[in-house]
Amino acid sequence: MGNVKYLDFDEAKKGIIDATHRLVSVVDSLNNANYDTYLDVFAEKFILDCMDYCHRTDFPRTLIYTASELAVKYICLLYTSPSPRDGATS
Repeated sequence: MGNVKYLDFDEAKKGIIDATHRLVSVVDSLNNANYDTYLDVFAEKFILDCMDYCHRTDFPRTLIYTASELAVKYICLLYTSPSPRDGATS
């Protein structure tokens, strides 16, 4: 395995958001959705959780696409899950 490049918080957040935007662009159901707020919160939490868990002050670049894939799944669930306000029952 090669050397792992580590990113600071801001670089990691920008990488996750940029990669997620690229991945979400292929999801038809979200073309017109405003998901930036959810994405911003998700990226911050993911980075901070990883940095805290690994006892580091930087973020491994290799996790950017992993985080992006998880963000797409998270956002898709937010926009496709029935809401209790819709009268849906489980």
